[in-house]
Amino acid sequence: SKSFKILEKNSVVGNEELEKDSLNWLNKNLEPKGLSADNLDESLKNGLLLIQALEVTFFSFTFLFNFHNNFFLQNASGESLGKHHQKATLPVHCIDNQNVILKFLSGHGVSTGGVTAEDLHSSVKKKVLILFSAILAKYPLPPS
Repeated sequence: SKSFKILEKNSVVGNEELEKDSLNWLNKNLEPKGLSADNLDESLKNGLLLIQALEVTFFSFTFLFNFHNNFFLQNASGESLGKHHQKATLPVHCIDNQNVILKFLSGHGVSTGGVTAEDLHSSVKKKVLILFSAILAKYPLPPS
């Protein structure tokens, strides 16, 4: 398992390995839900993919089959990150979703390093990487 040092607010951006590992973490946690992300910038704008990935990381899910033999995931614990906008198209809804993420992470001991919802919505790369370095430091992917 890789060890990640949490980026400081003033650290130099350009850490391509961290960006690659962050996208890998996001996709590994989206995989059980049949979702994926192509890049961090666009994938985080409305907050929905990160909410989905964090729910997979934090809550146990059960595969259920419907009458057409299609499977879907059900949150076995009934927990969620919190009330959020399922169809976040307006900037205000996207930023609300980002605030749900930041509040949830802070409540679970992940230092958000001064990252704001607006930073995530605007895809401020330095801030996105600061947040993901904290997520990866606390919740690394198991070695493949």
